Amino acid sequence: MVQQLIKGPLVLREVGDPELLYFASLDDVLSDRFDCLWGDNYEGWDARGFFFKVERRYPEIRWWQRLLNLDVSYLEIVSVEQSRIDIRRVLAQDLGIVDESTKQECLSIAQLIQLALDRE
Repeated sequence: MVQQLIKGPLVLREVGDPELLYFASLDDVLSDRFDCLWGDNYEGWDARGFFFKVERRYPEIRWWQRLLNLDVSYLEIVSVEQSRIDIRRVLAQDLGIVDESTKQECLSIAQLIQLALDRE
């Protein structure tokens, strides 16, 4: 199962949007625990640097049901693959870690994501 390949914590962004959203677990993403994922297409990276895509697949009527808290978010993972970008560098820039050559390389992807979660 694709979900078993992804290990938290995670970072996610809506396709086309540079803002990064941080989550402690995949369940937080798929259930939209914090009610912040209103788009239809997202891309993200897990603690090991795997790239994954998440999509919302339901008709517009369900969107209104969700808006009224009558239905769930219907997010699902559609693919998982090795990342083509250096997500560690992207996270370091987002977190404002200026000296990337020292601190950024000392911290794992999981530690960088956890640092962001701790700041929120």
